[in-house]
Amino acid sequence: MNFPLSHTLSAISASATIALLNLSMLLAVGALSATPLGPGALGIGVVAAFVAATLGGFLVAVIARAPAEICAPASSIAVIYAALCADLVTRAGPQVNIGEVWAALSLAVVLMGVLLAAAGWLRLAEAIKFMPSPVSAGFVTGIGLLVIWSQLGPLLGLEGRLSKYDWSDVLAQLKPASILVGAATALAIWVYPKVTKRGQPALVALVVGTSLYYLIAWRYGAGHLGPTLGTIAPAATAESSFLMVWGNIDPSWLLSMSLYVLPYAAFLALQAVMNDAVASVAVANITGVRTNVNRTLMAQGIGNIVCGALAALPICTSNAQSIPAARMKGATTVVPAASCIVLLVAVLLAGGLLAYIPVAALAAILIMVGAGMIDRWTRGLANRVWSGSGKDSHLTWNLAIVAAVAAAFFFGSIPLALLVGVLLATVLLAVNLSAATTFGGEDAIDHASTRVWPVEQAQWFAGERRAIAIFRPRGGLFFGTADQLSMRLAALEPGIRYCVLDLSRLSTLDATGCQIVATGARKLSAAGITTVLAGLNP
Repeated sequence: MNFPLSHTLSAISASATIALLNLSMLLAVGALSATPLGPGALGIGVVAAFVAATLGGFLVAVIARAPAEICAPASSIAVIYAALCADLVTRAGPQVNIGEVWAALSLAVVLMGVLLAAAGWLRLAEAIKFMPSPVSAGFVTGIGLLVIWSQLGPLLGLEGRLSKYDWSDVLAQLKPASILVGAATALAIWVYPKVTKRGQPALVALVVGTSLYYLIAWRYGAGHLGPTLGTIAPAATAESSFLMVWGNIDPSWLLSMSLYVLPYAAFLALQAVMNDAVASVAVANITGVRTNVNRTLMAQGIGNIVCGALAALPICTSNAQSIPAARMKGATTVVPAASCIVLLVAVLLAGGLLAYIPVAALAAILIMVGAGMIDRWTRGLANRVWSGSGKDSHLTWNLAIVAAVAAAFFFGSIPLALLVGVLLATVLLAVNLSAATTFGGEDAIDHASTRVWPVEQAQWFAGERRAIAIFRPRGGLFFGTADQLSMRLAALEPGIRYCVLDLSRLSTLDATGCQIVATGARKLSAAGITTVLAGLNP
């Protein structure tokens, strides 16, 4: 197939631009992933990010053939990966073995890939729409807060996470010049889009922060600043990581560690599915081409299995790269794969220069990414509740669920956050349906029969109307409202001998509602009252 020269040039330009955009984010995400292992492992994390974005991203691009959807390590899944890394480091104690920890992390990535491939094969991508919005927003907000927290230590010029220091040590060892570098980087990200739409804010901010870092180092000395990434030899580091991982695997360790990391792998897969679903819709709205999300998930499952085997980071569709790519003129199915090749060549040729990039600048980029991850709907909800314009208690409930899920994720664990979200969403659903359900009760005195009765029976019926009670519940009769009906039945006035339950106006009738009706009928029967059901399909 022949392509016009203009299309070829556009595709090359788009591929190079995406590769440059990928560069700054991969540096930051790689550093984030390895932070729990200490400053000596930052280079391993960065190289693992590049291996995932180039080899894993290329594999997914070739299989999925989705135009403009860029698959790479993303901060939303990197923070879960880093949380698992911190958990493994804590579990290992003072005698932590980096090789064993990295092998466990790689195993989690392989399991994530298996779960993603299964999700795509079972066509589960559509099921993500059934996750309640407050729960989803709580997860995303919690991830954003974790990203911010994880980078406060590097921003202050400290080596490693802030949680490993006492507050007195923090005040003694923080480096104000490093904070200045981070502040300048963050300011560049915030200001640059307001000045021009050309270029990529994160890349420009990285240049600004790095330039200021070396200006301060030249004028006042490097002792006032935090560390840089340090020596990075991409090919040698990738090879040593691969050998380090495969040297720590035996059958018994594989089984026990698989069970330990499986919950994290499941949540990595869940977050990847959420990212893919959102990115697919956003890209389709720009390009007008809707891709097969399930095919993309299967491709990413294969890609993550390969990434785990190569001791690389997990990958998913990255909104930060996919949306700018979709807006480019030359965005085709070739561009995602071509951008991986361009990035691989650039890293192999100039990877040594990455060692001079300051960690504080990368931390500032991630902090801005984390702040941007806090859900826009959540921010609007908080503003409405804070300003008093959202007087509806439903808004407060939703905000409370977001806060609870985010807090459970931040201070607790992934399973705890999921459990809290599901329980609170169920309670909110029950409260809302309960508020919408009414139990109209009336007697039969003023009701005329629609049937023509013989005179004798009609006279008898007229005299017996006072002994008939009628209930017409409207809305949902389920576990959250059924008890209200039970109390209404128990409070029937003396003299009632017949109770008619007209259920024709119910929109929901679950097993609990059926049990309450049956139990109520038995209790009424014991009191000499006959229950009659109406409005049900036989």
